Amino acid sequence: MAATDHIAQLISKAYTSDKPPHPLDPLDVTELSYATSLTCAAHGQLRFNTITLHEPAKAEFLEWLASPASLPDRKAEVVAIGHEGRGVYDGVVNLTKGVIETWKLLEGVQPIITMEDLVETEKVVRENKRVIEQCILSGIPEEEMDKVFCDRKPYPMRSHPIRC
Repeated sequence: MAATDHIAQLISKAYTSDKPPHPLDPLDVTELSYATSLTCAAHGQLRFNTITLHEPAKAEFLEWLASPASLPDRKAEVVAIGHEGRGVYDGVVNLTKGVIETWKLLEGVQPIITMEDLVETEKVVRENKRVIEQCILSGIPEEEMDKVFCDRKPYPMRSHPIRC
């Protein structure tokens, strides 16, 4: 059984349990895994920047409030970076139906800077000899580089926790 088929079965069981998720509940680990599996299967090697709940339309939500049996489809909003940092993509993955509803290349944008990006950036900068020299000239001793904070363009990234 393929990994995506197994995850699809788990998702299906989650929706047939006694208590389905509230339409505004955050995505759980299984849903996140399923969203990444579907996206990678369709679009190849990617690095995921963010995966969040794509909230149902107001009309769908109001329909559910009126009749809780009409549960809106669970969807994930995916922001991913193409292979070797080539392009930022935005898409909506319908987890209930197991399909990608939208997928587009975003022109002239960068993904958000994640905490992992900031930690990596600070480590690289604090160890850079030229930065240390400039800090010493500015009155910051080498042993106090932990007081230096910085960030960088998040793209291209060297590593990211979720990849295809």
